[in-house]
Amino acid sequence: MLFPSNIFLFCFFPVMLVLNFVVCGMFLPEKYRIKGKNIVLFAGSIVFYAYGEHWTTMLLLFSIFFNWWMGMLIADAGD
Repeated sequence: MLFPSNIFLFCFFPVMLVLNFVVCGMFLPEKYRIKGKNIVLFAGSIVFYAYGEHWTTMLLLFSIFFNWWMGMLIADAGD
């Protein structure tokens, strides 16, 4: 999916705007709004990448979780 494509401009982008501002902003309690927005944007970005190339999505997910795991190990080593 490319940014100037019709599927992005008329389907994906409006859906993400509605999910981000309306669902997370109105239907979640105040203390969960930031976490809810992060989850919605993370899921949207994965869908965006998955639409283009499936194997790069697996590489992206592996990189995200590997870096998160390494960060947790570094944080534990500092204690």
